[in-house]
Amino acid sequence: MNVTTEERSLRRRLIYNAMPADTSIEIVQQCIDILENEFGETPDIRYSQLVKRLGESIGSSINFGPVLGRIMMLRNKTPDDIGPDPGVAAKPATVSLDSKGVVFACLFNAICHQVSSRGATRILELKKHFASAASGLDLSTDCKESLAGWTIGDAAEVSFSGEVADLQRIVNSAFVWMCNKFGPVETDKILHRAIHVAEQIPESFEFSPKELM
Repeated sequence: MNVTTEERSLRRRLIYNAMPADTSIEIVQQCIDILENEFGETPDIRYSQLVKRLGESIGSSINFGPVLGRIMMLRNKTPDDIGPDPGVAAKPATVSLDSKGVVFACLFNAICHQVSSRGATRILELKKHFASAASGLDLSTDCKESLAGWTIGDAAEVSFSGEVADLQRIVNSAFVWMCNKFGPVETDKILHRAIHVAEQIPESFEFSPKELM
């Protein structure tokens, strides 16, 4: 019996979203490669065997102890609730940015730069947050796919556009995450600095970064 495209996607979603928040993109790709190459044609996959194989292959660079339990929990959710498919999202479409897209990219990248300065793994944690939160943000399809691509890609910066409501939801989600990580006072400082950076670019005369708040 052939393994369907939907089942393959589900397996990738489970593995990717069960990984620790600080897992590097390289490790994620290795895990997906093992899943596809060694278990891709297995109709009834045993996740205990898969996780054991990942641990043997990847070694001590990641603790796979909790991963199996997370997979079992995620299997009770729908694919959309689990998070994006890294096999699909790894290749986001290239888009031509309008003024609001340029302003958003500048603002969000300024936020990411400040998040990164607060710890080596913080940006990976932020990407992990959006990987799991994207399905609940009510984003347009293109924006959701672009955001998902950023969460699992090598690029440190975002470069995509969307409707104003989409971009506002992304900024608001980042705001809530930062409040939980750094506290509201520090988060306000991060946002004010990011707005100041975005106000320096020419596109801000056509679209104010404050409209994304």
